[in-house]
Amino acid sequence: MVGSAEFPNYNIASTSGPGILYVNSKITDAKSMPPALFAQWYEDVHIADIFATKPQGIKSAFRYETVTPGKVERPYLALYPMEDMSFLTSDAFRSIPVNDNLLPDGGPIFNFADFDTRYYSNVQHLKGEAKRAAVPSHVVTLCFDVEGDDASKAESIIKKLPLQEEAIRVSLYKNYFSRQNRLAPGEGGLKAPPKFLVVMEFNKEVDISSLKDTGVAAEYKNLKSFGEKKAFF
Repeated sequence: MVGSAEFPNYNIASTSGPGILYVNSKITDAKSMPPALFAQWYEDVHIADIFATKPQGIKSAFRYETVTPGKVERPYLALYPMEDMSFLTSDAFRSIPVNDNLLPDGGPIFNFADFDTRYYSNVQHLKGEAKRAAVPSHVVTLCFDVEGDDASKAESIIKKLPLQEEAIRVSLYKNYFSRQNRLAPGEGGLKAPPKFLVVMEFNKEVDISSLKDTGVAAEYKNLKSFGEKKAFF
């Protein structure tokens, strides 16, 4: 799925305050974009471009890879905790390039990879210190819906999960916008994501099979962290 390098005029509800930018990706042209080149572009070019924005609205980035290769459609995950989500509607954010000389024919990156991008506002930090002492080795994401999009019901569901008791930190988020690459609304093949996202952090690989009846769960290992590594999820 190829998308333009330019942002269309998205109609995004005005949202400020803390949250997280969630980007789940896959390579679509492995011949032109082998994993090593994708990692080089992501880590040396793209995240550097994000941090170079003025004003700098994103100061932390965490890049992950699935622990179950071959069993998930999108093996790569990037999480960007943010103090103010309104940055995502700014000209500075919209100007982040997706072309670079490192890419075949200069890009854009959407010619070789596909990105499921979601904007989440922070609902509740359920467990752990607000600032991490170190970056945990693994994260588990759980996406699910509840009747009436009731955050208190979502929080209650999470607190009943045995797995969250093992986690170092647990945070709950609510989705308010999603897009595929930089496609216009209604384009692309992705369905709207579930309303709620839980991020659970661990210092080991865990068994997520107990989550299958609650929502869509996935587990990732940390590949590299950037910027303010103690940032709040």
